[in-house]
Amino acid sequence: NNDRGYSDPYFDDLMDKADREADPEVRMGYLEEAERYTMMETLPVMPIFHYAWYYLYDPATKVGGVSGISSHPRLVQYLWKLEVTKDDAEKETGS
Repeated sequence: NNDRGYSDPYFDDLMDKADREADPEVRMGYLEEAERYTMMETLPVMPIFHYAWYYLYDPATKVGGVSGISSHPRLVQYLWKLEVTKDDAEKETGS
């Protein structure tokens, strides 16, 4: 999500280490230090607003569910992957 092309050798090194790290706790340590560094020392961007998107659906409703919801970090939804499905009871009755 580096839309602005931010680059800093120390930050880049932390991100590279986090990318290669297999231990989740050590990886999180690198990411926490990268966040602290950018917000406390360099502040390349000042976040003043954050969009919030909510997708509400019930995958176990009586009329069926929705499959294909993406877990993309930017909440991108690929409409051609979405599918409304019927449960087994509806398929048998044809309603």
